[in-house]
Amino acid sequence: YLLQSVVQSKNEDLIVEQIGILNNLTPYDLPDGTEWIDFLHEYSHDISDLLQNILNPAIGHSRANSYHDDLKMEAIIWIGDICVDEKCSEWMANNDIVHAMSNLWKECYLD
Repeated sequence: YLLQSVVQSKNEDLIVEQIGILNNLTPYDLPDGTEWIDFLHEYSHDISDLLQNILNPAIGHSRANSYHDDLKMEAIIWIGDICVDEKCSEWMANNDIVHAMSNLWKECYLD
């Protein structure tokens, strides 16, 4: 339910808090028999779009430039947490999340 709320929310401050909660979940906090990759597959398009919008302001989405640094930081922490799982890392790479992170780092470096 929390992940569904994150991808559907339009309230940036709420998204920051929700992703912060996701950051604190361990694999043991997930429902029995469930891994992060299951959620990435279930909400694949929504999660990919959300992370792309947060991390890469150059992709042309109207809200992309408005995301504040706290949200970017929480998203990066969450990505790092779930990428401990090789399957999640592959999902991130296949969905251009790694590329979006690279673009964000380049942009921050130029600032």
